[in-house]
Amino acid sequence: MGRIKPADYAALQENIRFAEELGAKIIKLKSRRVADALIEFAKREGVTHVVFGQTSRSRWDILLHGSIINRFLDEVRDATVQVVPLEQRSEVNGRQSEVQP
Repeated sequence: MGRIKPADYAALQENIRFAEELGAKIIKLKSRRVADALIEFAKREGVTHVVFGQTSRSRWDILLHGSIINRFLDEVRDATVQVVPLEQRSEVNGRQSEVQP
């Protein structure tokens, strides 16, 4: 599982099962850098449409850690990119709550 939290891994598995039920083809990529894997795959396969989910991030966080989406946009010119805002989860007193971006 690497660096993914158990709850996030379970959600990912559920999303994969749902996508397969809808007839999606699931591709698993492996790389030390997520952006490298996505960019290489998109170029190799001629991807024309990508949907990214993203939680809100501060400008400092983007400057310090970079942005997979920004890198993808810089390097894959022929794809339409949609960014879907995701809810952030925060844990308060041991309970998870949804935080709207």
